[in-house]
Amino acid sequence: MKNIGIIGGGQLGKMIAISAKEMGINTTILDPNPDSPAFAVSDQKIIANYDDIKACDQLVNTCDIITYEFENVNLDSIKYIEKFKKVLPSSNVLSISQNRIYEKQFFKNNKLPIAKFKVVKSEKDIEEFSELYNFPVVIKTATEGYDGKGQKIIKNFDQISSSYVQILEKNKEIIVEEFINFSKEVSIICSRDLSGRIISFPISENIHLNHILDKSIVPARISKNLEKKINNLAQIIVKKIELIGLICIEMFIVGEDIFINEIAPRPHNSGHYTLDACDISQFDQVVKILLGFDSTKPQLLSPVVMFNILGDIWIKNKNPNWKKALNISGSKLYLYGKKQPRIGRKMGHINILNKSLSEAIKLSSLCKSNLIK
Repeated sequence: MKNIGIIGGGQLGKMIAISAKEMGINTTILDPNPDSPAFAVSDQKIIANYDDIKACDQLVNTCDIITYEFENVNLDSIKYIEKFKKVLPSSNVLSISQNRIYEKQFFKNNKLPIAKFKVVKSEKDIEEFSELYNFPVVIKTATEGYDGKGQKIIKNFDQISSSYVQILEKNKEIIVEEFINFSKEVSIICSRDLSGRIISFPISENIHLNHILDKSIVPARISKNLEKKINNLAQIIVKKIELIGLICIEMFIVGEDIFINEIAPRPHNSGHYTLDACDISQFDQVVKILLGFDSTKPQLLSPVVMFNILGDIWIKNKNPNWKKALNISGSKLYLYGKKQPRIGRKMGHINILNKSLSEAIKLSSLCKSNLIK
């Protein structure tokens, strides 16, 4: 059996490693942080920066196949590793997904539905775009943006200059795009194995607070027509980008129309519900593909609501009330093993399963409120 290398030692890397261990597979994890959660379950750890060539060589010499748990890894390192070992998803997929300019251009070139956008070189570009498409607009860094970081909504001309300066401090590459006044946010996780078979998990309806995912509701409360459209768009993206591995595609819904927001070629926060509500999790699917096995079609076993547990709870309330929260029927807690809670930091999540989706939604709200009582 193969030894899997994982670049990134956060909660996603940890859960990939746990799935691998359940299948009898060893893992080696590369991460610069000695306290990375995934080190607790990996067979070997490499504590080094992602652009450290010696560390890349160690990963190559230790592992048979390699993956990554998030997009903000060093692209040159991935390309270097690919000279010696297969990396899934490929560096080409990563190069598109880790830069919003390339990502938007990929969508546009393939005639996929997206918000209007423009690459920003100066304040004037934002002014001209706003005159053409009206306020509000959103400016975003091209790279290293997640959970709302590196983006700002501009509501009028007076806000352009200060917003541009703030974003420019974070990243020299910037885009401006239309603000989509969506009715729902959804995501779909798809996989494509070495045989070319494409499989999708059930669509997740996502609710964000302060740009951070708060809840995922499955099945999504959308029409059958929208379900079909979303699945069709996902299939097109997976084929056009030539994915081998797993990808999450986030979309906005406006009525019966869909706008693609972004892609992430790895397991996703909105797919954590699969750990309990499906007969195969997103992490199991990743491991199977890395091992060269055929992927399997997930079956939804129960309606489910997943909600994130942020570091805010520890900082504002000292300690969560686990006893009261986990007294809720159908609840399953996952803590990631992060040592230091911070405002907005994802420390864990809870899945709530119930045969009634409306009841699962109610119980998730009760469970979350019980954490701070």
